[in-house]
Amino acid sequence: DDIESLTNRFMSKSGVLNFADFLRAYCSTGSYERKNFAKMIRSIGDHAHRVASSSQKSPANIIENEGVAVRAIYDYVNEELSQKEACLQLPWVTALILSFTIALQLHQRLPIINAQRQALIFDLEENANFAFGEAVPFEDGRMGHKNLYDVNSFADFWSWLNLGFVPLFWNEGSWGMSEARGTIMSRCRSVKQSIETFYPDAPNLSSAPSAAALDRCPEQEITPEFLKSWYGPSPGSTYLYFNTVVGGLRLRQRKAIETKCPGAVSYVPNLHK
Repeated sequence: DDIESLTNRFMSKSGVLNFADFLRAYCSTGSYERKNFAKMIRSIGDHAHRVASSSQKSPANIIENEGVAVRAIYDYVNEELSQKEACLQLPWVTALILSFTIALQLHQRLPIINAQRQALIFDLEENANFAFGEAVPFEDGRMGHKNLYDVNSFADFWSWLNLGFVPLFWNEGSWGMSEARGTIMSRCRSVKQSIETFYPDAPNLSSAPSAAALDRCPEQEITPEFLKSWYGPSPGSTYLYFNTVVGGLRLRQRKAIETKCPGAVSYVPNLHK
């Protein structure tokens, strides 16, 4: 079948198979194609590579043979001019930034503001204490064992607010005293006076003992005013010898809408069992 098909395909009408037809017929046989398939693929690839290389042109050849479009030159010149303008503006921008920074430092006094902020944070974290070792208010509280980050319950919050925060911000304009003097002054106060210090509107306060622990106090309680000649008259309480508290304390409470607890019928009777 292969011989007959090759004969009908390549043999001329005269019935004679010339050498060129013989070569074409031989190269079309299956045995030849199987033996020379890889070589044929390489030959076709080399031919395609030569054609692609001959068709590619370098930018220099394109410019030399075809020239450059006017629009491309126009865009290139505009880009160069815009970059030159930007470079010339750089010294002025740098001068503007430096002048703004200097003016901000001179007007805002950022180091002082930052020092005040850090002092306030440190004071609230370290000095607004509660859980004193002494029996406050009957003794002067000196060592508080808990601070703001130790508030774990409602009672802790009110203890921190009454014993730590409020005395720190609203100190009634008096100087603090050393521990020994503070202890003596606390013994000179009666139970009634000590309660009035924290709870002036406490009910049944008249029944509290009005006699002090010491019959005669060795000295009067010293509460000198701040140095107004140095700090100036303050309209309110002075905080950290520099700031003035101009307002009161405002507390807000946010309550959620009361709803029925799902599944309460099943697990509530089994609690605490």
